[in-house]
Amino acid sequence: MDIEAEFLCGLLVSGPLLELTGFDASDGGMQSEAVYRNMRLGYILIPVCSLIAALLLLKFFPINKDKAAEIRQALEARRGKI
Repeated sequence: MDIEAEFLCGLLVSGPLLELTGFDASDGGMQSEAVYRNMRLGYILIPVCSLIAALLLLKFFPINKDKAAEIRQALEARRGKI
């Protein structure tokens, strides 16, 4: 992904997330304590949930050490060692 696409994705995701926290731009820097609490929870829960999802995907990923060795042997038999 190029820089512009990453930037655009960040903009598209951050706006709705800010709205979910209750952030109101018209209040300027004076947001309620609930908004700050919701932002802190988001900074904690989003990465933790993403990490748990990644770990679950890795746990059920169908390639383990033995399967990788088997695939490598098949590839080397087909094209030779590198």
